[in-house]
Amino acid sequence: MASLPADLKRAWLAPEGRARVEALPKGDPDDTAALRQFVTAVLAVEPAATGPAVLMYEAGNTVVRAFVEAGTSRWRQLPYCCGSPCGGFPMSF
Repeated sequence: MASLPADLKRAWLAPEGRARVEALPKGDPDDTAALRQFVTAVLAVEPAATGPAVLMYEAGNTVVRAFVEAGTSRWRQLPYCCGSPCGGFPMSF
């Protein structure tokens, strides 16, 4: 440790001696299933973990929840004419 440059030590060691840990997924990080598996495994061990994989995973969850909320709140606002939430619009294909 004594031979390491000071800026390198600062990047990887906290003043109280805790070390930064960097983990990379075994699978393809562009694969949603691999990313999900990696992030859930990391967060199970360290719930306060952060980094690009966690940020991407959580951002994706936020977008999905937003679409679900937008979709369900819109359906609640549509009028019911025939017992279904379609708004009574004629369906023709």
